Amino acid sequence: MDREEYDIDQLYNKSSIELGLERITALPLFNPDFGSFTSLAFHYSGLGLNSKYHFFRPSFDYRKYTFITDWLVIAFRIKMSTIFSLDDDNFVPFEERLYSGGSSSNRGWARADLGPKNSESKPSGGKSLFEGNFEIRYPIYSIVSGVAFVDFGNVWKSQLTFKVNEFNMQPDWV
Repeated sequence: MDREEYDIDQLYNKSSIELGLERITALPLFNPDFGSFTSLAFHYSGLGLNSKYHFFRPSFDYRKYTFITDWLVIAFRIKMSTIFSLDDDNFVPFEERLYSGGSSSNRGWARADLGPKNSESKPSGGKSLFEGNFEIRYPIYSIVSGVAFVDFGNVWKSQLTFKVNEFNMQPDWV
């Protein structure tokens, strides 16, 4: 039987641990206009308890915020991740795969819509992810602000795949 045909009880027999480090100098906290954010995380799945899925996923996220003038802010972000399957069949559960697209990643695409698709054109996730965002933030009136941005990146089926010539790009403004 193919692992993708397992019943639901077998799909969720997993155990994992994650270790991460963060350095945050960005302020103010919820809408930063200066400073940076750096995150490095290591996720290992298959730690005991008869887990059927064994993989390792390192992730890196960096964000930088800079005042250009008293009212204009430039923000930049890159995020990279890859998954190394430690099983002979190279299988990674769908919910553990990498996805991109949506309001908190690449805004030019629907949620999880950037990257590999299955035969029904639905997102199937991948094993390598690169996301980049560049934006200019500007005030409009009182607490209302606008942003012009370019989002770029992709998700690939195989591990350690980051092909610049396959980046998708979406400029926009709100």
